[in-house]
Parts: sequence; structure tokens; C-alpha cells
Amino acid sequence: MSSDAIDAYSIATLAGAPYAQLLSQSLITWPLIFVLFTLPAANLLINLGYVSGAGPVLTFARIAPIASGIGWALTWLAGERLFIRSLTAAQNLIYIFASIRKRLDWAIDCDHSYNDHLCVELLQINVSYSKMQHQPDNNWPAQQFNKFFISSKKRKNGYLSDLIYSN
Repeated sequence: MSSDAIDAYSIATLAGAPYAQLLSQSLITWPLIFVLFTLPAANLLINLGYVSGAGPVLTFARIAPIASGIGWALTWLAGERLFIRSLTAAQNLIYIFASIRKRLDWAIDCDHSYNDHLCVELLQINVSYSKMQHQPDNNWPAQQFNKFFISSKKRKNGYLSDLIYSN
């Protein structure tokens, strides 16, 4: 396969990626998109990296100097995805550590320093209907824990120990 064909195929794959991402959210079209876009693109990138022995920027720059932007785009995309996935994993770890206790008071009680006057206890009768409750700004304790406590404790060292050993 010539370098021009590889370059054209890469550009076509990257151009179709946003549409593939939108279509892949449907369970019906996911297998089709996986076969048409994901497998060929992954195969192309793995083979290109293996044959060239370099990273994406240098590999695409060797194909055509103007194509190094594709390598930078792939590097940026990989870095962005890793960053977002690490934030999700960190938030899950925070909730795991905050849940190591017999009673999840951070999720059901409103008597914490991070709760404001709008907080409505989760065990209250008909908690989802009151003047204070409206989407997307419900004022349940778990939501205020995420909104106020986690964001304020991120600035301090050792906040995971505060979550585990408080009350």
C-alpha cells in the first residue's frame, strides 16, 4: 500500500470519527460502526506504528510532512481521553472511600458543614417534591456532597482520610 493511500485512508477515518461516535451510541449501529471504522482504524494505526517504530507524530510526518497534524491530533485525542477517564476513576475512588462505613450519612443527612439551607434529607417523606427541588439543581445531601465538599477538599492534602474517618 502506498503512503498516499495510507494518508488518504487516515484522513477519511478521522473525518468520519465524529459521526461514528454519534452513531455508536445506539446499540443497533454499534456493531456496524465497530466493523467499518474501529477495526480498520486500529489495524492501520497499529501497523503503521509497528512498521515505522516511531510515535504518531513522527510516523505521519514521514508519510507526508503536512500529515504530522494527524499525528498531533491522535496524540491530543489519546491524552484527552486518558485525562477524562482518570477523572472518572478518581471520582469513583472518592465515592468508594466515602462509602466505607455502616451508615452513608454524607448521602442522606443534612447536618454537615458543606450542606446549605436548601438541603433536604433523603429520608424525608416525598423528598422529590418541594419548593427547593427542581432539576437539575436538586439539593439532596449526596448532590451537595459532590458539589461543595469534594470541590473544596480537592485543594487540601489528605482529603481522602477526611472522607474515611469523619463521623
